[in-house]
Amino acid sequence: MANVPTIVVGTGNQQKVVTPALLTGLDSNGAIVALRVDASGNLLTSGSAGGGSTAPVALGNITGTVAISRTTGEKFNAAATGSITLNITDGSDFDNVELWVTASGADRTLNLNAAVKVPSDSAIAFPVTITSGKGCRVKFEKHGATWMLVSLFKSYIL
Repeated sequence: MANVPTIVVGTGNQQKVVTPALLTGLDSNGAIVALRVDASGNLLTSGSAGGGSTAPVALGNITGTVAISRTTGEKFNAAATGSITLNITDGSDFDNVELWVTASGADRTLNLNAAVKVPSDSAIAFPVTITSGKGCRVKFEKHGATWMLVSLFKSYIL
C-alpha cells in the first residue's frame, strides 16, 4: 500500500489524524463548510457542505473543441455558437465536472473527445443535437485517469 499522507485537525487533546478526504467544519457565521484536500494535504475546493454554493465558471460563447479543466472549477455554463467537442482535463479521482450549455442562434451539435468514456450500453449516442434556445446539462466524473459521462439531460427551456 502506498504511503498516504495524513492531516492533523483540531487543537490540544482534541487533535485527530485523518487521511485526505472531505472535511467539514463551521465558518465564522456558524455555517457548515466543506474542505477537500488531495493526497499531499493541499486544499482543493471549499464551499458549503452539500454543494450548490459555488458559482459556475462562465465560459461565454463556445465553439469548436473546448477544453474544460477541473482545476478551473466544478460547474460551468456556456452558450454554444457552433458545434462543440468537449474535452475534460485535470482533476483527481472522483472529481465531478458539470456543464450547462445553451444552443445559441441555431441547433448545435455536442460531441465528446474520444478520451471521455461513455457507457457501452448507454441510450445516449454522440454527437447530440441541442435545439436552438434550449439548454443541456452534462455531468462527468473522474475515475483513475479517465473522465466518464455520468448524465446528460437536454431540451431544457431556459
